[in-house]
Amino acid sequence: MTRDLVDEMFLKSADFAYSLDSEGFAEVFVGALFKEITKRYGQEKARKMFAPYGRTLNNKDRTRWKNTGLILQLYYMKKPSISGLARELAGSGEDSADLIEASRQRIHRALNNKHVIAEAREVLDEAGDEGFDDFLRSIGH
Repeated sequence: MTRDLVDEMFLKSADFAYSLDSEGFAEVFVGALFKEITKRYGQEKARKMFAPYGRTLNNKDRTRWKNTGLILQLYYMKKPSISGLARELAGSGEDSADLIEASRQRIHRALNNKHVIAEAREVLDEAGDEGFDDFLRSIGH
């Protein structure tokens, strides 16, 4: 089966609420599809599936995504605490003191990275959450 035939079969069988004739709606559809694949199979797998249509993540991008995740974890804590998140990430064990300190430093580096902050702000804006700047001020950043 050729890719064109598969694309045609998929597009004709899908029940669309919007027409793909509009660039904006097509973008929304692709974004929703990517998010659903990410939810089901993970971000790395979703990116591999979309790789023929865009560039893959490099190490810098992966680090930025992980750090954005750290910021969002901190943001969604009931009582945001860098040390509390560091303890949570480090877990318990023999080397927990070293792991806690390493996690704490990683969180601070993420908070000081303007690209990571911008990415976290964008994610929260898309979710309709507007309290990010207040959060940053509350933790001293």
